[in-house]
Amino acid sequence: MQVNNNIPNIETSESAITAYNINKNFGRSIALNNVNLQIKWGEIFILIGPNGSGKSTLVKTLSMLSTPDSGSIKIAGTNIKNNPIYLRHITGTLTHNSLLYDQLSGFENLVFTAKLFNLKNYEKDIENSAKKLGIYEKIFDPVYTMSHGTKKKISLIKSILHQPKILILDEPDSGLDIKAQNDLNSIILKQKKLNNTVLFTTHNIEKAIEIGDRIGIINKGKIINISHSKNFNKNLIESIYSSK
Repeated sequence: MQVNNNIPNIETSESAITAYNINKNFGRSIALNNVNLQIKWGEIFILIGPNGSGKSTLVKTLSMLSTPDSGSIKIAGTNIKNNPIYLRHITGTLTHNSLLYDQLSGFENLVFTAKLFNLKNYEKDIENSAKKLGIYEKIFDPVYTMSHGTKKKISLIKSILHQPKILILDEPDSGLDIKAQNDLNSIILKQKKLNNTVLFTTHNIEKAIEIGDRIGIINKGKIINISHSKNFNKNLIESIYSSK
């Protein structure tokens, strides 16, 4: 697989993702409240929080799918406002809602993505990934006929097709069967071996502890705790979930 390499050098950047004082409101509703976050290269950072806590909004904001009201974001040391093309080349994003074109087949969606990134020999990569996730026979169907789980798998392939250095995934394990969840774990752990960075959100506390390097807790738009997975306070997150 080849990627258009006309992008800035990331070797000198200290952090993969840095967010400074991010705020985002929807009317009178506070979605993100002064969020500060720094994620290192080669790190698997997991964000946990109840529904409505701000997880998805933060993912969309870091992926430049939503603009913060205030604050700044750097990806690999570059402000995303200054070089959005750079962001798209080195990041792969999976949102909670599918960003696929419903009238196209899964394969056509993936080919469209491959051509956006000027990839070569992408058909074999698509085939291998689809077979690994057990959906090769389904990728030629129109997206609107697919189950949530199949759409999620195609979206996952789309997010890694251009071999990004940073993956930002919103509840990637939601709607996946056990085998697909294990395949997802393998994909995430492979990124770490390549010194790539993964940020993903989940409700699965045990998975977070198992594969995460650090875990952040978000509630009411604020990141209230960040700890190494081995020191993660399960009682804190369980108390937040139980209060909902």
